[in-house]
Amino acid sequence: MNRSILTKATTAAAAAALLAACANSSNGDEDGEGGIPGRVSIVVPFGAGGSLDTNARIMAECLKENTDSNWVVENREGGGGTTGVNYVLDADSDGSTVGYISSSGIALTPLQVDDAEYAMEDILPLTIVTGAPSVIVTAGDSPHESLDDLLDSNGDDHTLATTGALGVYQLVASRLAEESDVRAVPFDDAAAATTAALGSNADAAILELSDSLLEYVNGGELRALGTGADEPVESIPDAETFGEAGHDLPISTNYGVFVGSRDLPQETQDALNEAFTKCAADDKVIDRIGEQFVLDPVLTTDPAEDLLQEARAGYEAALGE
Repeated sequence: MNRSILTKATTAAAAAALLAACANSSNGDEDGEGGIPGRVSIVVPFGAGGSLDTNARIMAECLKENTDSNWVVENREGGGGTTGVNYVLDADSDGSTVGYISSSGIALTPLQVDDAEYAMEDILPLTIVTGAPSVIVTAGDSPHESLDDLLDSNGDDHTLATTGALGVYQLVASRLAEESDVRAVPFDDAAAATTAALGSNADAAILELSDSLLEYVNGGELRALGTGADEPVESIPDAETFGEAGHDLPISTNYGVFVGSRDLPQETQDALNEAFTKCAADDKVIDRIGEQFVLDPVLTTDPAEDLLQEARAGYEAALGE
């Protein structure tokens, strides 16, 4: 064979091999450890800075340290959370794209958003890592000393700020409004609702319990009146549960759930659940997220399905469906 032709062919083959290697290293198709792809995107369906995003990033750091894979958090916001969920469901079913979303995003959002494009049955829950109950807070100098004080207003217009026109907190607030004098008022997000309560632009706000919210409560700037937890919460001892106060309301503890599509291979499901469970038990992860918010034990697919089914039944009843 002509030497120049041989040289060109060899050079072309080498270039093709190099391009293939680069493609493999960037697209994450190669296996990492135990069936997990070499690169995994964790899709959060809201913007950076919220509790879902923060906890996903904490878990991603642990997952990088404990698997052979590179874990990257992507924020894909829009559509009340549906844009990010649909992105996960439309991605390749090889484990290279998973979601970290709220339980209400799985069980409630498809009931409220007509163009959500997915139903709860389309989503495979992998691991429920965190749980945070709702809490109703009022300003530290508010005249409302208890949940009854807020709800029994003798005809006055007491406002309860929520974190948006959709979602579990608006649903709970609307139910409370049906049986009391309180009026649910949606704000753009949790930060705006918190500010409204702090500045007495609303009589109270219903929010997700978090370390940052506890700082306001412990500092006396906010007072916790009630909680959607099943049992009293140690960190907010003065807040009675909705059940104790005589209110039968839909589940308003929000859970952080790793999810994938239903076509995810069983080997990959098992490997992902093992990795998530290991990191949820990591002392550094627990310390950063907060011990009271990390489930012990976490819930993997079957018990996670049961919890979500229970939540959806409550949401359907509240919505009259």
